[in-house]
Amino acid sequence: MSLPSGSAEAAAEQLLAEDRISVGEAARLLDCSPSAVIRAIPRGLRGPHGARERLEAIRALGRWQTSRPAIARLLARLSARPGDEAAPAARPVAALSRSHRAAEAALEAAGW
Repeated sequence: MSLPSGSAEAAAEQLLAEDRISVGEAARLLDCSPSAVIRAIPRGLRGPHGARERLEAIRALGRWQTSRPAIARLLARLSARPGDEAAPAARPVAALSRSHRAAEAALEAAGW
């Protein structure tokens, strides 16, 4: 799975409890290519709040498998509106301020 090791086991247990589907079946369900589904597993897709949202999947016997509920969860995260309460912030405000100050310092040092 492409999740932190602490939650990977729990996510795998959840997927094993659900009816799993192949990457090809997921691609037909989403009307996309199988390679797009495979890319969504490790790299994820950019969500509405800037964070990467990954498709929950397990690798069993050399093949990726996911489930319809996992696809539904991904689509719900990707479809969240900016005003939704449950939506996580892309970056904390302090991190934005630090990166902003660093960029300004770099521009100033370069003579801009």
